[in-house]
Amino acid sequence: MNKIMQTINVKISDYQVTKAPIKLKTTGLGSCVGVVVFEPSKHVAGMAHVMLPSSELSRDLTFNLVKYADTALPVMVTELIQSFGVKRGHLKAKIAGGAQMFQFTGKSEALRIGLRNI
Repeated sequence: MNKIMQTINVKISDYQVTKAPIKLKTTGLGSCVGVVVFEPSKHVAGMAHVMLPSSELSRDLTFNLVKYADTALPVMVTELIQSFGVKRGHLKAKIAGGAQMFQFTGKSEALRIGLRNI
């Protein structure tokens, strides 16, 4: 018997939540950070592909909440709690990405997006 495993692709500045056996994946992180928040006993997880560290960087009055780490994670965790009944204290998290894509000669931390995303 051959089971087809469904996989949800999480795009840049996006997040998805799901329950096993559905899998989540993202690609091309670079300086972006992939954040997975999961509840092992309920077999549920969310993944966010975060582009920038802080929504304070936005120059728009309306912006994509999921683009920024400080707004994406609360939104995703809230959905996990509301959709799957998980308890905040039972959640675990893993991150990947946050590369320094280019070398800068200055000492400005503003250009170190990968490190700031982490």
